[in-house]
Amino acid sequence: MNEGERRKGDQKRRNVTRDILFGVVGIACVLIGVALLLAVLPRFIPNFPDWKQGTLTEWLLVLLTASYVLVTAYQLRALRDQLTETQRSIDNQELVQAARLVIDNFEPTITMTGKQFRIQGAVKVTNVGETVASEIYVKLAYGVSAAPPTYPGLEDESPSPDRRGPHLAASQTLELRQFDWGTERDVLGGAYFMSVAVWVSYRTIFGRAEIVPACFVYNVRMKRFISC
Repeated sequence: MNEGERRKGDQKRRNVTRDILFGVVGIACVLIGVALLLAVLPRFIPNFPDWKQGTLTEWLLVLLTASYVLVTAYQLRALRDQLTETQRSIDNQELVQAARLVIDNFEPTITMTGKQFRIQGAVKVTNVGETVASEIYVKLAYGVSAAPPTYPGLEDESPSPDRRGPHLAASQTLELRQFDWGTERDVLGGAYFMSVAVWVSYRTIFGRAEIVPACFVYNVRMKRFISC
């Protein structure tokens, strides 16, 4: 959290304290005024209802008890708002400082061995966040189809960090999960589509498990893999 955000947080806490103090004083003044009014009215109004008559001490005890309940409720509400604001500040701090992995462009080496269309390489990820990512795990899937590929469950995969996995510092790039796949179907001629799905799981310093999905398909015209 930078200095500006810290000052804003301090100012909000001071505002909450001020609001509580003003609320307590205001409620107390109103209730004391009502108590005095109810104690004095029977002396000037002969037909004032009996159930509303009472000594000043009795009315003060009743209204001070009521004021205590009201002030406590007000303080609990202010405390709840403060806790909500604190949690929002923590979440924002995590969002700013947490590791964030991105999958670099998928650029395998493409070769033709006889009739076999073959790709070789590794998945590359970069940490564009501010802190280290740990327990990194890469899951891969590839396929060859006659129609353009779709991965309807690509975004539904759950994070699965691996405690034995490597870690990656901020602003660093890492090669993960070597692969070597091939097919004899006509990918270069455009009759078939080769695609690759990638899921990168990791854990942030805040203990959160995250996952980054991506998919790539070979583009015949561009002669390289592009995002699905």
